[in-house]
Amino acid sequence: MCSGKDAYLRFERKVDRYLGPPLVALLSLFLPKRPAAGRSSDPRKILLVKLHGIGNIVLLLPVVRQLRMRFPEAELDFLSFRSNAAILDGVEEISRRYYLDRGSPWTLVRSILRAFPRVRRRVYDLAVDFDQFAHLSAIATLLTGAPERIGFRNPTLHRHWAYTTPVVYLDLNHVSKTFGRLAEVAGAPSVPGISRRIAIDSEDRREVSVFLRSAGIREVDDVVVLHPGSSENLTLRRWPPERFAELGDRIAGRLGCRVVISGGAAEVHLADSVTGLMKQRAVNAAGRLTLRGFAALCESARFVVSNDTAAVHIASAMGTPVVGLYGPNTPFLYGPLGEDDLVFYKELPCSPCLCNLTSKMSDCREARCMDEIGVGEVFEAIRARYPLHAAAVSAGVGRA
Repeated sequence: MCSGKDAYLRFERKVDRYLGPPLVALLSLFLPKRPAAGRSSDPRKILLVKLHGIGNIVLLLPVVRQLRMRFPEAELDFLSFRSNAAILDGVEEISRRYYLDRGSPWTLVRSILRAFPRVRRRVYDLAVDFDQFAHLSAIATLLTGAPERIGFRNPTLHRHWAYTTPVVYLDLNHVSKTFGRLAEVAGAPSVPGISRRIAIDSEDRREVSVFLRSAGIREVDDVVVLHPGSSENLTLRRWPPERFAELGDRIAGRLGCRVVISGGAAEVHLADSVTGLMKQRAVNAAGRLTLRGFAALCESARFVVSNDTAAVHIASAMGTPVVGLYGPNTPFLYGPLGEDDLVFYKELPCSPCLCNLTSKMSDCREARCMDEIGVGEVFEAIRARYPLHAAAVSAGVGRA
């Protein structure tokens, strides 16, 4: 089970894994690798680097706020892929944003050539690279020329040459805590209870309200979001569409909820297949909402059922309970962070096979870890955890 996008991603990560180390080593010869004796003053200009993953960007939001609280006078900039712009553009703690385009190798090279002269001219005092394995982000951090550079020392890779202060990467804690560790090394202590929410506004909520109303969903209806995709890559993480369909039928038919199938523009066909397999009526929202509109949809939902992908972290950041389905990766590292979540993970001997120590590349083609998650166990756990809407109970929906 390997899509064209999966194949391109594997190619991209292999290039990064094998060509990245010599490039990092070569470039590091021209910049100091030793940490400064100590700061004489707080950094005035800080660059944060995280290229990959909308979900990772969402998990980074508390860390950005943590750094802003510690360095209120600093200019706090961010370098990322343009696919993360919808989240980062709404983060008021960020001063400037630089985006790289990733459509093809040539597009990426052109965007690097456009962005880096501007990045270099900023003359950063501190650069912090939050990527766990990509050498491209290590190279980007190195090319800033910042005298203080902090990033992960991954034991299976050779990225640490780019940093004046390499921090040992431990694949033991939830990624949110791992990100926070870098902020602490940069001098920003952990702040209990700091907000994880994605910034959305009235227009984002109106976008969802109009969409749901056009689909015949009332404000009093309990909305449940099913997210059968896993972005455009790593399809190994997907629970079979027929199981999403069966679960959707049970949620709609027995719990009286209105089911919305979500996904990005590249997942419209997948969402179509789920709605087509369902006997109960469901609304297909794939490709029809902006990213912040999707966050607003999650905010209004009773709960969200999702594979291990950005939807988990977006829903969790909006305070909505998440039913997370895990297999190739582990919820101990990437699980939702709410107080009322459900997580399904079979802990097979071969799992996790998609981890940061292996650049999230796997040779698995069957994903037995996902197949072993049954519809019945998921539905019964949902029914036990989340109470029915009063209107559904009074109407007799959900009775055995």
